[in-house]
Amino acid sequence: MITLIEVLRGIPEEKKEQAKELIEESYETLGLDNNAILTYCTLYRKLRQKGEAVPDTDLLIAATAISRDIPLQTRDAHFQRLVVHDLRTA
Repeated sequence: MITLIEVLRGIPEEKKEQAKELIEESYETLGLDNNAILTYCTLYRKLRQKGEAVPDTDLLIAATAISRDIPLQTRDAHFQRLVVHDLRTA
């Protein structure tokens, strides 16, 4: 859901609805659930303790993937930092 928002906000208004439908037909859209929210809170706390910041949108995407045990493919350095620190453990 967060990635969908990030993509759609950069698309011109007249093309936004068509792009949204195409993306939703091509990919499963995952929303936030309680497990993703709790995972987000754990990640946020651990990063804050380390004095590191990750944008909330990236943290929500990572928490959604981690909470569902879904691989996340990205070139974004913020996500790499989450993997390196293995922040899933309490």
